[in-house]
Amino acid sequence: MPVLFALLPCHHLVVLEAASIVPWLEDAAALEAQRPATSNLKFVNGPSSATDIEGTLVRGAHGPGFLHIILVGSPNS
Repeated sequence: MPVLFALLPCHHLVVLEAASIVPWLEDAAALEAQRPATSNLKFVNGPSSATDIEGTLVRGAHGPGFLHIILVGSPNS
């Protein structure tokens, strides 16, 4: 199941073209609406974390513990 590999690793690695970054989430949604429909779209904006009853912070509770974004190219290319 490809979704599990994307959501449950300890380290989630993303390679992103710098020119594809948009300033607002609405801009990303508008671009995605122009593409053929997919059955699965996820926005991962940082590492997952949760706090249990005792107040202990747990990273990676519902997804990746660490998010690494590798930018390729320049923003204006």
